[in-house]
This record gives sequence, C-alpha cells and structure tokens, in this order.
Amino acid sequence: MKTDIKEQDNGYELVIDLPGFKKDEVSASLENGYLTISAAKGLDEEDKDKKSGKYIRKERYSGACSRSFFMLAMPLPKKISRVNLNTVS
Repeated sequence: MKTDIKEQDNGYELVIDLPGFKKDEVSASLENGYLTISAAKGLDEEDKDKKSGKYIRKERYSGACSRSFFMLAMPLPKKISRVNLNTVS
C-alpha cells in the first residue's frame, strides 16, 4: 500500500494506492492513536462460465491488507471526519 500523507490547514490527507479494490472493500479506523486503513476482498464466484467450460487457472487476488500509522507526531483527531474513496479499475 503505497501511501502519501499531506498536511492541510484543517487536517491531513492520505492518498493510498489500492488497485483492484472497490469502495465497499476499504475501511478506516482510529484507535489508541493508530489510524488503520484496511482492504479485503474475496474471489467472485460466478457460475456463468460453467456452461462454456471450466477454468484451468485463475489469477485473481483474494485476501486482505492493512496499514497503520501512529499519530504521535500529529494532533490526534477525535474521529475520522471524512473518507473519500476514489477507485480506478
């Protein structure tokens, strides 16, 4: 998870590369001074292709990843005020 952190006048902006994840597969939490960004996805189980044959090999990612940042050097917010997720497929 490549991450850029930018200080703004009213808070911080994190830009994180999460290719292949949809918005509903990403979450953010703030606990005990740690900001954690998590993403998880499973394999799509579609039976449409059974009529036309079966897969010999499928190379799709399934799993989870997360990244935590200790906010000691930054003023700790009481909550995450906004999470703006933009995805690129």
